[in-house]
Amino acid sequence: IILKDEIKSELDALEYPLYFLDYETLPSAIPKYDGTWPHQQVVFQYSLHIIKYKGAPVIHKEYLHTRSDAPMNALAKNLRNDIGDQGSVIVWYKPFEVPRTKELAMSVPEHKEFLMKLADRIYDLMDICSKGYYHHKDFRGSVSIKSVLPVMCPELSYKSLNVQNGGQAMTTYHDLIFSDKYSNAKSQVIQDLLDYCKLDTYR
Repeated sequence: IILKDEIKSELDALEYPLYFLDYETLPSAIPKYDGTWPHQQVVFQYSLHIIKYKGAPVIHKEYLHTRSDAPMNALAKNLRNDIGDQGSVIVWYKPFEVPRTKELAMSVPEHKEFLMKLADRIYDLMDICSKGYYHHKDFRGSVSIKSVLPVMCPELSYKSLNVQNGGQAMTTYHDLIFSDKYSNAKSQVIQDLLDYCKLDTYR
């Protein structure tokens, strides 16, 4: 099922520049950082694809916090540098990305106004599927990106990556920062995390 008029209406409402954003987060029963609470999804990484105008080449930006101190300040500062004050911010599954953005705003007063406005600019690309504008039997009733991507863009596969899902990204990051598990392969693990988040955003 492809409802072209409805899809066009949704996409025509987006404002350039387009910012395609994805976060990776680390929850912990016992907070790792001052000012956070049990099980808070603390953002430690983002990937960002930017299209400045229709037909423009895709520009990629990214940030991964590789120190053991709290990531919020450095991450928010980089995000502020990478995202302008105009344009739609596009995610997949807004109910996750919006609260993370607002929590980041509460943690970093210096960039609170920017981050709160950013949260208001977020558009959920998943709406195209969840509203039934695009449906395929091979989604098997799910509109998760992991269900939709292999059907719509089979050439974009997670199977070749060392990190293949969000849960694995969490545990890999935890072990990278808070253990010596990857002490002899730190640069490769960092690249694995960057590659995963980049593909998650490119979707």
